[in-house]
Amino acid sequence: MGWLSWRWGIGGAVVALAMWPFLKGLPRSMAREFGIVSFLYGIWNLGGRIEAFGADQAFERGEQIWRFQQRIGLPSEAWMQELILPFPWLVKSANVFYALVHVPAMIATLIWMFFYHRSHYASFRTQLALFTGTSLIIQLIAVAPPRFVELTEMTDTGILYGQSVYAAIGRASIGQLQAMPSIHVGWAFFVGALTYRFATHGWLKWLGVAHAVITMWVVMVTANHYWMDGIVAGVIMVFWYAVLRAGRRVYPRRSSASDEETPRADAPSAALG
Repeated sequence: MGWLSWRWGIGGAVVALAMWPFLKGLPRSMAREFGIVSFLYGIWNLGGRIEAFGADQAFERGEQIWRFQQRIGLPSEAWMQELILPFPWLVKSANVFYALVHVPAMIATLIWMFFYHRSHYASFRTQLALFTGTSLIIQLIAVAPPRFVELTEMTDTGILYGQSVYAAIGRASIGQLQAMPSIHVGWAFFVGALTYRFATHGWLKWLGVAHAVITMWVVMVTANHYWMDGIVAGVIMVFWYAVLRAGRRVYPRRSSASDEETPRADAPSAALG
């Protein structure tokens, strides 16, 4: 199952931009953020349709990542997959999670941050945009995922049970050689970090952390990503967080009415991290 195309994202941004001058207060802020996020969604979706460079070397790069992981002692993704293959219900659940959870989880986090932690929302959105943009640029260098690399001997679980995301949206040859880094995992790290930092209920804190852990596990056991795809995503996330944090120290941001936190007695007082 595929999500809305990039045209819907760009179209949503245009509609929000057209409405923005006629709104005031919270609706105006909501229209602005909807436009920004819709535009970013469109760019992300469009990026997955661009054929990566160096497709002939994609499989060799995949093998190099596999061998590097073995040299540094990371657990084998093939071994992890073997543990669940005897349980079809678990494999199918992992396929569904991979296909459907990452976008709703990120949307829910954006909405939650906007309404309950407004003063930190803009920083989060900027970090998310920079992470996603950087990842899309890196993904222009073709890297074959584990399911395409014979050396891994891994099963394409999506094809095995007729749940392939790529076949379902008719992109069998586009976007599948963009394994490095994993945007799935990067987004899940954002969700986990933000809920752990800002959530006031213990169950919600650990739900976000569990989402990040499960996402990392799912992308590997379904043979869609390597360990290093998630690790590099985490490094990019931390890099942009550090850059923006340093920038705020050098150029303190003036508070504005549109970014003020929605009043809450239990709201956190410090930024993420």
